[in-house]
Amino acid sequence: SLRYDNADIARYRTFNQALQVEPGQTIDFGVWLKTRGVRGQSRDGGAGVYLQSFDAQGRFLEGSYPAGVTGDSGWRQVNASYT
Repeated sequence: SLRYDNADIARYRTFNQALQVEPGQTIDFGVWLKTRGVRGQSRDGGAGVYLQSFDAQGRFLEGSYPAGVTGDSGWRQVNASYT
């Protein structure tokens, strides 16, 4: 589990986990979130989870970005799939 407190809306923080996958493999991913006072637009901000892919040289290829959670929210699940 992870708890992250941030009172400064100008500060943006990510936490990363690397996965080894095969080309064409589908990854189902998600997170449980509980928020309090989270500001921003849910499409490009808020609390959330995303997945990005990079080639062997570390160059960004593409990603999947489910909508984030803003405001006050009890525990809720955010899920997506990526191929």
